[in-house]
Amino acid sequence: MTDLTDDELIELVRAELGAVDPVPATLEQVEEAERVLGFRIPPLLRRLYLEVANGWLAKKSGGVIGVPGGHRVADVFDITEMYRDGAEPTGTVPPGVVVIYDWGCAILSLVDFRDPAGPMWAIDNGRYFRDDMDVKEWLHRAVAGTLAMPSPDGRPDVVDIPQD
Repeated sequence: MTDLTDDELIELVRAELGAVDPVPATLEQVEEAERVLGFRIPPLLRRLYLEVANGWLAKKSGGVIGVPGGHRVADVFDITEMYRDGAEPTGTVPPGVVVIYDWGCAILSLVDFRDPAGPMWAIDNGRYFRDDMDVKEWLHRAVAGTLAMPSPDGRPDVVDIPQD
């Protein structure tokens, strides 16, 4: 758990991006994403999109996939594209759990938009599990350079996603 305020964390993300000169999302872009997703973006993440950057890729923190019209991260244009395509097509991941980061190698970090705190989840090679932090802690670890790739190893709550 981080003791940082939302304002302090937003300033850390802004400092992390530094010379990148990020472009924030417009309110219309955020509202369009929320309409497509059918859920409001958790408040801290929403503020980051609106006040700092519409998706970003940074040296220490990797990146966060933006809303429509934002910075492309890896092969993903925006969170609504990932949501429409489905992080996985079987229905194991419930509606409202949205991919915000692609680690590569079939590993994804997701935020539960159904909860304003934004609990984090992960998918690792067809295994879906809770990542034991919320989006605020995830972002703090990302900008601090201490965020580790999620792993299902030893987790009792892992749900195997049916394969085709």
